Amino acid sequence: MRLLGIDPGIARMGWGVVELDSSGTITYIGGGVFETAADSLKVDRIYKLLRSLEKTIKQFEISGVGMENIFFSKNVKTAITVGECRGLIYALCGKYKLPLYEFTPNEIKQSLTSYGNASKAQVQKMIQTILNIDFLPTPDDFADALGIAYCTAIKFELKDRLE
Repeated sequence: MRLLGIDPGIARMGWGVVELDSSGTITYIGGGVFETAADSLKVDRIYKLLRSLEKTIKQFEISGVGMENIFFSKNVKTAITVGECRGLIYALCGKYKLPLYEFTPNEIKQSLTSYGNASKAQVQKMIQTILNIDFLPTPDDFADALGIAYCTAIKFELKDRLE
């Protein structure tokens, strides 16, 4: 099954796809960032992100989604905008009947590095190692999305074991 990890944001939305096979192996499939222009209307930016995510869900035949949960934000305006982007993810998961898991940044770091306060560089290196990819995932939004996809795969694997 293919799982999509999403790091929500309006300027750059990170996305990463991994595959979980029947043996429990997690493999990197693809990913990157969807970007929108700051001088565009918010409605156009959110619609562009929605279309990009929908295309990704169809293209990769996604079975489940994980996204970063807003844990803390110093900037209320940024938190609201990220919340709006999260809303479009909820809507797409509802439309395609995809299970959705949410993870805090600390949960993601803990899962990848066994340390909830790991640096971005440590997270990137662990993602590279765990997924056996020959490049360091950058920018941060892409690396975070791959970490979320990995956490989602772990959730799916545990769910299958318990059923």
